[in-house]
Amino acid sequence: MIFYLTLLFTGGLLLHPIPSLLSLLLPMSKPLWTPPFLIQTTGMTLLSWLLASIIDIYPTIQVTQFLEAMGRKSLEVYLAAEILQEFVMYPGKRRAGGVWETVITLLEKLGVGRAWSCFLVSFVWAGLFAGFGLALDWMGWKIKL
Repeated sequence: MIFYLTLLFTGGLLLHPIPSLLSLLLPMSKPLWTPPFLIQTTGMTLLSWLLASIIDIYPTIQVTQFLEAMGRKSLEVYLAAEILQEFVMYPGKRRAGGVWETVITLLEKLGVGRAWSCFLVSFVWAGLFAGFGLALDWMGWKIKL
C-alpha cells in the first residue's frame, strides 16, 4: 500500500509542479524532448501504470469492460470525435460563436476558472465518446479496413 501511495505522490509531483518550475528555466513551448516534457510524461506514465495496477488488483470494479470496449472501438471513437469536433468548435477554437467556447465562457461566468472550465468540458467530451464506443461495442458495430 505504501508503494502505491508513494507512486501516486511521485506521479502527481512529476505531472505538474516540477515541470512547471523547470519550465521557468527551460520553456516547454511544444511537446519536444525538453526536460519539463520528459518529466511530465514520466509522471503520466507512472499514474497510468498505477491505474492499471489497481484495476488488476481489484478486478471486481466494472471498469475493465469499459476499457476493453474503448480499446476495441478506438478507431470508431477517434473518427467520430474528430468529425464532430469540427462542428462543435465552428467557427474556431478561440473565437466566440462555437459551442465549445460558449460553454467554457458560461462556466467562467458561473465562477469556474478558465483552466477548470476547459478541463470539465474536455472531461465531459471524453465521457461522451467513451459512452459512444461502449454503445458501438454493445451493438456489435465496427469499421472494417
